[in-house]
Amino acid sequence: MKLKICLLTSLIFASLAFAQDGPLESLLDVYRVDFQELADGTTVEVLIEAEEAAPGEMLEYVLTYRNTGEQVLRGFVIKNRVPENTSYLAESDSADIGAEFLVSIDYGITWEDVPVTRTVTDSSGNERTITIPAEQYTNISWVVNEDLEPENQFELRYRVTIL
Repeated sequence: MKLKICLLTSLIFASLAFAQDGPLESLLDVYRVDFQELADGTTVEVLIEAEEAAPGEMLEYVLTYRNTGEQVLRGFVIKNRVPENTSYLAESDSADIGAEFLVSIDYGITWEDVPVTRTVTDSSGNERTITIPAEQYTNISWVVNEDLEPENQFELRYRVTIL
């Protein structure tokens, strides 16, 4: 069964901590991650614009932000909910600007560094630390710590698997 990609499922919130005069333009692209075997036997990743996708397939979200104004923009916090019926792929985040990557396992109530860990007590009373699997991340966020100069842009990327 094919699933239509609904770009609205992945709502993106860019909030600026400081007031500025210039606008921020944002763009969301979604690609299906495919693998292609070359003549020499090596396999390479290929990103194909996603119009449809099926369970088990991997998608890459590319969020592009551009400063179309005349003033420097700063204080970005980019938040994104992991779309329903998908699972965040561990360590798939990237940013081409200085940014701290945070995740939430409680729909954005609290934010934590990766890996998310918890201390649990077993039935014998022994404590141990467990790592929460990336599949349980409900939201992801980047706290951008660099200025965005006029006419410059940056990209954020992450991947999910369709359930």
